[in-house]
Amino acid sequence: GALVDDDVFLALQAGSVTGHLWMSALAADPGPRFRVLGDRAAFSKSGMDPQEDALLAGDRPGAADWGTEPAATHGRIGNPEGWRPVVSARGDYTDYYRSFAEAMSGVAPVPVDPADSLLGLRVLHAAKRSAALGTVESLA
Repeated sequence: GALVDDDVFLALQAGSVTGHLWMSALAADPGPRFRVLGDRAAFSKSGMDPQEDALLAGDRPGAADWGTEPAATHGRIGNPEGWRPVVSARGDYTDYYRSFAEAMSGVAPVPVDPADSLLGLRVLHAAKRSAALGTVESLA
């Protein structure tokens, strides 16, 4: 009875590159947030952006540790021969909103190219159509 998709699998092809994307709001163990697998190495990353939890805990943007992640959620890259941690770039939602305000004032470009947003919507629409019709969809 859900009104939104709560468990999704997409198989995407771009030239010779194939991507499999999974999303589930139902999984008892959600696994890594991001996982990129290649034939020579892999990258995985757990956890969500820490800014929302920091706000809920009473912290405010501008704090010395604002937007930094705990070591437990750092990504890792490597293969069975060796792994190394990958620390995410420090997050700061306020930068995005500042950039957006500057764009609306006409002094800077928009922080996200509208063509990228449109492409994302086209992919979602094609995925819904594919699921409804049982077809392979093309964005070409």
